[in-house]
Amino acid sequence: MKNPKEIIIDLFYIEHLKVKEIAENVNLSSAYITKIIKQDARYNSEKLYRKNLSNKKRKIDKNKYIKNKRELKRIEDNYSIVQAQHNQASRELSKSNHLSNESYRKWNYSAYKYNSSKRRYEFDEKLGRSYDIPKYIKERWIDMEEKLLKVFEVANTLNEKQDNVYVQITYDANDNKNLEIAIRSKKDFSYVERCEMQLKGNYDMKCNNIINVLESYI
Repeated sequence: MKNPKEIIIDLFYIEHLKVKEIAENVNLSSAYITKIIKQDARYNSEKLYRKNLSNKKRKIDKNKYIKNKRELKRIEDNYSIVQAQHNQASRELSKSNHLSNESYRKWNYSAYKYNSSKRRYEFDEKLGRSYDIPKYIKERWIDMEEKLLKVFEVANTLNEKQDNVYVQITYDANDNKNLEIAIRSKKDFSYVERCEMQLKGNYDMKCNNIINVLESYI
């Protein structure tokens, strides 16, 4: 069985514990611990080793801080873009009026099937259609904007209330209408959930699914 001095030497030179940690471990004073370790021939080389290790750790921490700072800046920039899209959509919505056909389709969603080649919703004739029911309804971007506005609003709420995660939204308003949603950890910026889709047809269902996922984090 090792005596207290041997235990102190092992803890300092082999386990590389700090003086305070050793003192707590062996229930002796820090002054006594320091006296013992200084008597060892390896003391100066151990001090140099620990100094180099500390410098290396400091460098890693600094690089991590810079990386995190850049990531936060990117998040803020992305949020600004989302806000700009949100504001633009709001302006467009304020200028537009809804067609009664669109309102009818919303209330009778299951009666219409989306035709992607013609980019319109077509009534299911098997259900029986009276003359005053529209046979087909052209897809309108204004409805998609309404859904996107709801997605942005829920995302903003999540970012304001959540302490552990945040959401990033990337939207490409070209013909592809690509929407990418990423939920990431605020601690290490890792991805918790991520999805990408095209808002072409069935955008109601797609946006509703996104909203449900986002709301589950609030």
